[in-house]
Amino acid sequence: MASVCVLASSAIDTSPSVALVTPSVRALFNVPDGTQRLCTERRFRTGKLSYFLFTRISSETMGGIPGDSFYFVD
Repeated sequence: MASVCVLASSAIDTSPSVALVTPSVRALFNVPDGTQRLCTERRFRTGKLSYFLFTRISSETMGGIPGDSFYFVD
């Protein structure tokens, strides 16, 4: 069973961010600034994320990437 968690919707101060959770994959679409705070508020654990996916390469969608967890996949 898959579930979707909307962490942030499009607003003046943030870009949309959505998490997709299945039994084998945890993916986060877009990681705007403040994503770690939003995950904490919604009790969404980021420690077991499999993928970060971006709708475009920009600071609005990638500004909240935690630490050194960012790398490109060809």
